[in-house]
Amino acid sequence: MGNALFLLDQQVGTEPKARQLIETAQREVQRVAEISKNMLSLHRESRTASKVNLFELIQGVVSLIQETIAKAGEKSN
Repeated sequence: MGNALFLLDQQVGTEPKARQLIETAQREVQRVAEISKNMLSLHRESRTASKVNLFELIQGVVSLIQETIAKAGEKSN
């Protein structure tokens, strides 16, 4: 999926909305990959904490919520 998004990104050009959607999808693919990696490592029962960039995490959540709110606003108009 990441490779497909990379290739799509090469084809889009400078369309701002398309670029924003591709970047969001790329971040989500990375997040899913990280979650999968973490889930696979659970069988080892690692007790060490992993570092999380809280700013990036919150920024990603806010970005996704803004999309949802914007779409809900469009539907109510």
